Amino acid sequence: MKVTRHLILLIVLVMTSIAISAQSVETVRIGVLLPDANLNADRATAIRQSVDLAIEDINDAGGIEATGNDLYRLQVSYKAVGNQEDVTQAIAELRAEGAVAILGPDSNALLPALADLDTPLLLTSSGIDGRYADASSYLFQLRANDATLAKIATAFAIEELEATDFAIVSADADYANTAVEAMLEDLSDTDDVNVVLNRSHDVVELDTLEIAADIEAEEPDVVIVADRFDVLQSLLDDLSATEWSGNVIYLYGDSSANTILSLSTQSDIDLYELNLWSDLMDDTASESFKDLYEETYDGLPTQVQALYFDGLNLIAEGLASAGNGADDLQRWFDTGTVDYAGVQGDYNNSNASGELIQVAMVVQLEDGDLTHEQRYLLGPNGIVRDDS
Repeated sequence: MKVTRHLILLIVLVMTSIAISAQSVETVRIGVLLPDANLNADRATAIRQSVDLAIEDINDAGGIEATGNDLYRLQVSYKAVGNQEDVTQAIAELRAEGAVAILGPDSNALLPALADLDTPLLLTSSGIDGRYADASSYLFQLRANDATLAKIATAFAIEELEATDFAIVSADADYANTAVEAMLEDLSDTDDVNVVLNRSHDVVELDTLEIAADIEAEEPDVVIVADRFDVLQSLLDDLSATEWSGNVIYLYGDSSANTILSLSTQSDIDLYELNLWSDLMDDTASESFKDLYEETYDGLPTQVQALYFDGLNLIAEGLASAGNGADDLQRWFDTGTVDYAGVQGDYNNSNASGELIQVAMVVQLEDGDLTHEQRYLLGPNGIVRDDS
């Protein structure tokens, strides 16, 4: 009887070993386009930290179990890009290395280099629109674009701030022009709302004294700023020297408190900014991400790091569902059932413009602290509040 038990145990162990060895383990390469460290070392480091964290988290959990009894482990290949020529070369190198998906770049200036893709690319900059979405069925938006940020800002101003008179301040650049166009379209379709001032300036200009004087004269309820952070700071300084009081909404916020808390305003100017994600979020995915990041790097992550962490996990979800071919992933992103609860929010099937997610939240600077005001997403019927 004892011999029989030992024999049964031996057979079970052998069969288990055979089953494990039958499951093929394959290394799958993912490409990541980093900002050139000579141009933006801090951002490049932040992105690498997030990607490394996601890769380690996925691989340490056993890898990706795919259909057909396959097991995938992820490996990342980083390429630094500072101009369009760098992007073209990096993508060619990643193709040669066998990358099945690419993350980045996060600069709108590099978008024209993305015309002839044959590998799924999850774009982490804000500027995708019809010009680029139509260029390749392999190009997907991983974050809220400029038009969506603009529509969220107007929705919040009208619904929450009860604003009727608007001023718009923007740089004369593609990203800002797209945002302004979306705002004007939304506001023109809304009753009892007026655009009393629409000022666009040269992208390198920083002097905002005249703009502040015009805002004081026109007395808008809200000023929406689609511009650089240093222009926002200059405008707030100049507005604080006027008699104007009201609300300022900045489209391109940063989730880290250090940036917005460095701004100074007088007490009768309320400042809001749009974030893709903030460490103020306390949903399950956000808490898990923050805990994992703090354990590894002893600090809080930023919205850029949340974006890349989601990107890697979304690719992993596609590998598990569709297999490890670039074309298989493209079809999954484009026509498959993308339903993944990420840190930024729920990712769903891409629409005609190639967007995989359209979500942002409004936070307020109040008494030296950030407060979470409202989260919005782009649904089938337009911008809606996300009260989940």
